Amino acid sequence: LYMTIFNRSNDLHWGLYAVNLPTFSILQEYLAARLQVQLGTQTHISNSLHIYTGDHPGAKITKRMFNHMAAPLPVLPESGPLFPSGLPSHDYFVASCNDVLEQRPYGGDSLEEEGVAFLEFASDFLRCYRDWKSGIGSSPWDCRHADLYMDWIWAAEEFWHTVVKHSVAKETSRDQPAPQTS
Repeated sequence: LYMTIFNRSNDLHWGLYAVNLPTFSILQEYLAARLQVQLGTQTHISNSLHIYTGDHPGAKITKRMFNHMAAPLPVLPESGPLFPSGLPSHDYFVASCNDVLEQRPYGGDSLEEEGVAFLEFASDFLRCYRDWKSGIGSSPWDCRHADLYMDWIWAAEEFWHTVVKHSVAKETSRDQPAPQTS
C-alpha cells in the first residue's frame, strides 16, 4: 500500500516531522493491515513548507538538520509492523482508540485481543507524554511493549527535549505578570 499526502502548507519541524509522519504512518499501517497487503512507501508533498531561521526557536533545529545533511543516516534497529498479530474488528479498534484518547485505562494481563499491543503502548505513551509535559518524571521506556516501538520512543525523546521544552517555557513566560513600569 503506497501513500501520498498533499499539503497546501506545512511546517517542517512541528508539522511534518512531529505530527504528519507518525500520524500518516499509523494510518498507512492500519489500512495495510486491514487490507492484508504489504506496506509500501509514503510520500509527502507540501506546496509551502515553513522552515525556520534567524531568532526563531525552530532555527536551531533547521541548523542542526543542515549541518547533518551530508552525514549518513543512523542505523536504527529493524522495527516490525505496528499490528503484528492482525487487527480486531474495526468497531472494536475505533472504540479502543477512543478509550486511549479519553485517558481511560487500556489493556491488561487478561486482554487477549489481536492488535492490542500498539494500543497498550499508545495508552502508556500518551500518559507518559502528559506526565512529562506536567513535569512529572515518567519514561517512555517504561511503556508496555516499548521493545516493539523503540523508534517511536527515540523520536519522542527528540521531540520532547526540543519542541515541548520550548513550548512549556513559552507558556510559563506568558503566565508571568507583565513588568511594572513607574
